[in-house]
Amino acid sequence: MGAILTMSLLSGLSTPVGALIVTTTPRFGPRLLAAMLGLASGVMAVVTVLDLFPLAWREGGPVTAVLGLLLGAAGMWTLHGLVVGTGTADEQGRFRMMGWFVAAAMALHDLPEGMAIGAGSVVGVRVGALLALAIALHNVPEGMSIAAPLRMGHVASRRILLATSLIGFVTPAGTALALGVGAFSPGSSAVILALAAGAMTYVVGHDTLPASVRASGPAALLGLAAGVALMLVVHIGFRM
Repeated sequence: MGAILTMSLLSGLSTPVGALIVTTTPRFGPRLLAAMLGLASGVMAVVTVLDLFPLAWREGGPVTAVLGLLLGAAGMWTLHGLVVGTGTADEQGRFRMMGWFVAAAMALHDLPEGMAIGAGSVVGVRVGALLALAIALHNVPEGMSIAAPLRMGHVASRRILLATSLIGFVTPAGTALALGVGAFSPGSSAVILALAAGAMTYVVGHDTLPASVRASGPAALLGLAAGVALMLVVHIGFRM
């Protein structure tokens, strides 16, 4: 149990590694922002389409999956409306808001990821370890996707690293819950998965992808393709 929790913790802490790459990059202009947001969009799109939504459908059925997806997207839309209503209309404010929205979506989906590591380790330590590795690989670009808009919003590097580190602890928390005595039923995990899928769908469609295209269309397309390719390689590699 201790070994799988350690692997889950290391997997989760790859999120601030991605943030560290962004915060230590000397020249961070519109093209690099577009590429990173495009990369984040590709990663989140593949995670949603190939992992979160199908798993929610399998664990909870079509009604739970679809309703959770819609509720997750509606929740982010409502939150967006409330935040915009506070008057954060300047460019830096929009970037900060985008970064915190991405962070919220990532934290929400890191919980079922941690649970998956725990559930996989029950089948076998090798399965849990492979899951932890796959999640660690895609947590790096996720950390970058949180940090990029926050840096453009002039959020201090230490705050960005602190936030992504805290998000990283959600993964081992999910693993600990999964290893506990029935902390989550398949139905409740399906709800979390579906909500995360809806939140990510909203963030990609409303925030990261449009913002990346506005910053630089070609760089956004390149980043998007790289994000999709990366996640497909991780996904296929894990299935083999």
